[in-house]
Amino acid sequence: ASTRRSESFSSTSSYASAAEELLNGNGEIEESAVEEDAPTSTTASSTAGLTPGSSTGPSSLSDGAEGAGGAEAEIPDDPDDIYHGRIEAIKLTGDPNVPRGEYTFIAPDIGPAGFVRTAMEAPFGDKATGQGARVVKSVGHIAARGFRDDEYIPSQLILIDHDRMAQYWEAFGHISFYQRVDVDALLRFGIT
Repeated sequence: ASTRRSESFSSTSSYASAAEELLNGNGEIEESAVEEDAPTSTTASSTAGLTPGSSTGPSSLSDGAEGAGGAEAEIPDDPDDIYHGRIEAIKLTGDPNVPRGEYTFIAPDIGPAGFVRTAMEAPFGDKATGQGARVVKSVGHIAARGFRDDEYIPSQLILIDHDRMAQYWEAFGHISFYQRVDVDALLRFGIT
């Protein structure tokens, strides 16, 4: 049995260098893939399973672009652990197209069945050391203004490390980055 803990991530778009090196036909993307001036919003927290014997850690909340956050998945602290589960990103504040409470993206299986490749490009990996980020299948939720004609489109989730992940929106050639935020630390500094 695994233990559960609160996990969430914030979305950012500060990794402009990644746009030069990721996922365009050869496993790389076009420079326009990273949106520099994305709006910011706060995102929801969620739960992640941990293998027995790992620590529970602090609770966290997310904040950033795209309004996505919240993850339910196995996120191993030990590289020998096996990835499994799903990640669901839920909008907390919403936007003109997709309102709060709706999914932003879903990675139904971050285990072997959902595995696409290992990203070795910076900032996702390091070719010199052979360390890379796991890339898994996901779907992104899009809609016309006013939440009309919503649908899920193919996308890829990049699990950079325990505190960071990125969502690659294939049809748009866009990457959204997510960073864990420690709610307890924010509260200690009076940020609410």
